Amino acid sequence: MTQTTRLKDQIVNATELQEQAPNVNRYHFAKTKGVKQPLASGDQKSKHPVLKGSILTERSASDVVIHMTNAIAMQDFMVETKIEPCVRIILFFEGENRFQYGPHSVTFHKDSQRAKVVTVREVAPCHMSIRNGDRRCGLYVSVSPAWFAEQGLNSAALEQRLAEHLSVSDWSLPRHLWLHARKLLDAPASSATAKLAREAFAMSLIAAWLDSLEEQSSEQAGHDSRQGLRFCQLLAQEESWSMSLEEIGHQLGMSAATLQRYAHDHLGMSLTQYLRKQRLAQACQVLYREHASISEAALLAGYNHPNNFSAAFKRHFGVSPNEVHQYSLNALLTRH
Repeated sequence: MTQTTRLKDQIVNATELQEQAPNVNRYHFAKTKGVKQPLASGDQKSKHPVLKGSILTERSASDVVIHMTNAIAMQDFMVETKIEPCVRIILFFEGENRFQYGPHSVTFHKDSQRAKVVTVREVAPCHMSIRNGDRRCGLYVSVSPAWFAEQGLNSAALEQRLAEHLSVSDWSLPRHLWLHARKLLDAPASSATAKLAREAFAMSLIAAWLDSLEEQSSEQAGHDSRQGLRFCQLLAQEESWSMSLEEIGHQLGMSAATLQRYAHDHLGMSLTQYLRKQRLAQACQVLYREHASISEAALLAGYNHPNNFSAAFKRHFGVSPNEVHQYSLNALLTRH
């Protein structure tokens, strides 16, 4: 299953292609342009050349799958398969791959020192079209989501990534791993030491990706901390209490969803609730200290109609605006 040679030395027929990609359910080969027929068991078509080059798929002793292709297509064909739940790290050096993952279309291009990381949470159908003359030079390393827990690898960043389905992200991997992968593809071999080298590379690749997740998580945590401080500083200023959510979001550079997340994290309530509370407290103070009218207090609190203001004021403080002088200001402001 794992014997490969240099590109110039090997012609891969359909039967050999199936042996090197055992997870593939079916191949379709074009008899004439636009007409695709499935490969049947024992079909004479199985002896026809499909690829010129090398292809290898193997599962290591540590249960990591590594797939390597360095070949040119010698006819049009389409691959149909089902992708089991996995994390797959894909490196391309030449050509491109066009995949259909369920409803999602993804094209992988050559990208120097950048890998694509695909996360599949549920079994998903996958289709890939290949044209005569297409060149493919790349590899992928794949493990199941359960593999990480079996290795004792757990983190919040990893759990978040594993929860995603059919997600595709870019990763700038270390240069030495990129060069190592290129070397493996240039001279694949079937010896025990070569297989060990591929497994060692796969483990190093996964470890480097996990390290990058932790670095991204730390950077995000630092960013969140700084943003949280800016959020709290702005909301502590009275000027912000009369601002709309859009104005606050624009000043902080945050979306509405992010604003609400920070509000729940730092204020213990929604931003709308917080602003209403602060505005009513301001209205209570002008009613008490400055003997403002109910209409004036209502406008300060953001209410156009005094009746609506009075109803909200009583829900919040337990007394009507006309009754504020029957209590101390401190008693009123500490009620809620």
